[in-house]
Amino acid sequence: MPKQSNQLTASSISQFSVNSGKSKAGTVWILYKTNGKLSSSDVQSYKAKTTLIKTDKKSKKPISDVSEEQLKQAINELASAKDSVFSLDAWVKVSFYIASLFNPSEEDRPKVEAAVLRARWSIIVCDNAKLVLNDRGMAAMHNPHWNSYGYVFPLRPDLGLMLGRGPFNKPVIWINDRWHIIIPELHLNSKQIKSLNLAACQQSKSEIYAPKRAILEDLSKHFGSEEQKESPDIFENASLLGLSEKKRKEDQKLMQKLLEGYNEPLESVSSQTFLKI
Repeated sequence: MPKQSNQLTASSISQFSVNSGKSKAGTVWILYKTNGKLSSSDVQSYKAKTTLIKTDKKSKKPISDVSEEQLKQAINELASAKDSVFSLDAWVKVSFYIASLFNPSEEDRPKVEAAVLRARWSIIVCDNAKLVLNDRGMAAMHNPHWNSYGYVFPLRPDLGLMLGRGPFNKPVIWINDRWHIIIPELHLNSKQIKSLNLAACQQSKSEIYAPKRAILEDLSKHFGSEEQKESPDIFENASLLGLSEKKRKEDQKLMQKLLEGYNEPLESVSSQTFLKI
């Protein structure tokens, strides 16, 4: 098995395994991309292991309080949320993970986190098809609903996130002694999901993951044989999410503030308020 060369956590890959959601990580099918091409003959199984999201190179300790288990719980809460409302705490943990996928330098990381938090968000719900995951953990796409470019982040075969240019205020509401955030849902049909999956294949570095071999074999047939040129600039420091350098610097402590806990309201809150730190 080749050495993993991506920024994904193993448990993130296991979300796309045959036994996803069960206590033991199951088998995930991988399509290896060789010389910029996809080949269905390269589909192999992969056994995922649990590791931490991000560790300090010297101390080997996690940089934040977000562990893989906490991330998994946050994604499950996102999937089971009613009326697109889920806890702000879960959203922050997912945001931290999304920012880590861009693999920013230590200096740029707080600014990338700011861009992710301030971005426009939608939850992708798959009605009749399954998402695949590439080794970037994302694909760059144009969103016709927003008339702008952004990124799609598959979290599970039936669930993903779409982030677009910010700043975009997201409504927050106080429910049962906790802050909750409201993220609208976007239901996609099988044709739209296939388009996302093809983009994920084209923009992968070397690997694409799915719970079924047939999904990858079908994608490889539609992908074509032409060599795909890599465009690293669209992924560098979450450039498609916008937010000026000045604004990113102003908000570079935003993630840490949210991880430490959002302040309780000074008085009873019955109506929505916009997320402001």
